[in-house]
Amino acid sequence: MSKIRNTDFLLNVVLIIIVLTYFSYGIELKANFEYFLDNMALKRPSYLIGISDIMVPGGSFSFGTSLSNWRMDLSKNGLKKFSTDVGELELLYSSQTLNYSYGLNIKGGIADIFNRHNFYIGTQIPFSIKLQRFSQIRFLNNLGTRYGYADDNPFMAKIGAKKLSFNVNSGVGIGYWEIHAGYGYSLYDKIPRDMYGELLEDTVFFSVLYDTLNPVLNLIDVNTSPFPKNKENRFTIYFFGPVLNFLYIGTSFSYRNMKENYYLPIADSDNAKIFYTFFPYYTPQNEGSFNLIFSPVYFSENLNSFCNKAQIKISFPLYSFGTYRGFYMAVNGNILAGFKDFYYDYYGTGAFSIEAEYEKLFKNQLGISVKYLWVSKPYLAYNFFEKNNYQYQLLNVSVKKAF
Repeated sequence: MSKIRNTDFLLNVVLIIIVLTYFSYGIELKANFEYFLDNMALKRPSYLIGISDIMVPGGSFSFGTSLSNWRMDLSKNGLKKFSTDVGELELLYSSQTLNYSYGLNIKGGIADIFNRHNFYIGTQIPFSIKLQRFSQIRFLNNLGTRYGYADDNPFMAKIGAKKLSFNVNSGVGIGYWEIHAGYGYSLYDKIPRDMYGELLEDTVFFSVLYDTLNPVLNLIDVNTSPFPKNKENRFTIYFFGPVLNFLYIGTSFSYRNMKENYYLPIADSDNAKIFYTFFPYYTPQNEGSFNLIFSPVYFSENLNSFCNKAQIKISFPLYSFGTYRGFYMAVNGNILAGFKDFYYDYYGTGAFSIEAEYEKLFKNQLGISVKYLWVSKPYLAYNFFEKNNYQYQLLNVSVKKAF
C-alpha cells in the first residue's frame, strides 16, 4: 500500500514539474526601479516586479505589480507637505496569428493605501489586422476606459477625486511607418471642500476669501464649495518612421479643451504676497501644440557588444497655443478691492523633451536597461509658481531575465 502511495506521489511531482516547465518555458521576469523629481519639490520612487510571456491557451499572459510613494517634503506655493502611497496591479492577455492580434489589459490601483484606500480600475483593448494581399499594411486600434481616483496629479489621487475617462486610437502602419489619430474624453466629478481642504497650507485665507468675503463683496467669480463637475476633450495625431536605418523622425499634434478653468489665488505669504495656481488640477480653457520628433537609434544582436540598444528621442516644440484664465488684484495689495479675472491667449514654444535609453543583453538571457527622461515646458499662467518653466526628470532602471 505504501508503494502505491509513493508511486502516486512521484507521479504527481512529475506532473507538476511537467506543467511548470510547460508554462515557464519562454517566460520573462522583470524588476524595475523608477525615480521622478521635479523643480516644485515633488518626488516619487517606484518599484515594479512582473512576469510576462506565460503560455496559456490561445496566447500569452503577463502580470506586474508596483508600489510608488509620492511626496512633497516642503510646503510649496500654498500647498502643504504631503505623502501618499500608490499600489497597482496589471494583468495582460494577448493573442497573435498571422493576420491579426488582440489583447486585453486590465489595470487597477489603490492610492493612499494606509488611510482612505482610493481605488481605480481601467481596461485597454488593443487589436490589429494585417491584410493578406498587402502584408506591409496594418490597421492598429486601441480602446480604453478608466474610472476611479483622477490621475492628473498625486494630490488628486490622495484625496480620491473621481474621474471617468474614455479613449480610442486608430492607426495605419505601412512598412516601418505608422500614423495614429486618437480621441479622449474625461468627466471629472465635483470636489467638495472637505476633500481638497487638507491640501491647503493656509486654510484661513482660503475660507475667509471664498466663504466669508466673497458671498458679500463678490470679490472673485468662481465656485469652490464644491468645485463643480468638469469635462475634457483631447485629440492627438502622431506620425513616425525611419528615414535611415539609424534615424527615425516624426511629428505630433495634440489639442485639449476643458469646460471649467480653475486658476485661483489660494494663499498669502508673510509678506502679503498672493499665491496663484491651477488648483486642484491643471485646467486650460484650450491648449494645443505641434512637435517634431528626432530619434537616432543603434541596434546590435551581438551579445559580446558593449551595447545592444542605444536610442535618443528628442521632441522639439515647433509651435504651441492656448487660452488660459488669469487673475490680478484690482488695486495692488488690497484684497477687498477684488480680483479681476481675464482670459489670455498664448502663442509660442511648448514642451521640450529628451529621452535616452541604453540596453545590454548577456548570454544567460539576462538584460539590463537604463532610461532617462527630461521635460521642460513654459508656465502659461501669471505668477504661477514664480518660475518661467516647469521641469521634471525621470530615471528608470530595469533588469529582466528570460527562461
